[in-house]
Amino acid sequence: MLGGPISNILSSVSTNRKIKRVKEVIHGLSKDLEGFKSEVSEEYVQTEEFEELLEQTLVKSANEKNEKKRQLFRKFLERSIKNPSDNYDEQVRFLRVIEDMQIDHLRIIKSLIEKPQEGPDGVKGLQFPSLLAILEGMDRDAARDLIIHLNSLCVTELMTKDDMLIFTPFGKRFIKYIMES
Repeated sequence: MLGGPISNILSSVSTNRKIKRVKEVIHGLSKDLEGFKSEVSEEYVQTEEFEELLEQTLVKSANEKNEKKRQLFRKFLERSIKNPSDNYDEQVRFLRVIEDMQIDHLRIIKSLIEKPQEGPDGVKGLQFPSLLAILEGMDRDAARDLIIHLNSLCVTELMTKDDMLIFTPFGKRFIKYIMES
């Protein structure tokens, strides 16, 4: 029963797949940085700090089967190169959040960005029933579990009085980091 997967690993099919993923990220990053020139960035990419971020990101990319998440890892690297003064510890935290997220988390985040509502106290977010309607077909309990996980990552907070999902201050910085370059 396990002969096929074990054989693949031992015959390096798995390794080749991981190498292909890393090459995809590096090639995409190279295209993203075409025409970008910065003396500060050129110095930064020679630092141990950047080398650590690069290594961690490429290892995570190699192990990530989902293309959208690999694109987020690429975007993360692009941002770190273009903004070398960003806080290293927060960058590592962003990287962990990307690794820990599922594609459905991204759907929730995208909904919060694209279709925010204003709550009674002026807070912008999405009420849970509205979010469920946007996420078409997602089970209520599954959506709640995803939200609880986003909350545990400190990306979002579910305000119980209004059942309103909002971005935390960290979540806003995270979104800005992975959305802007």
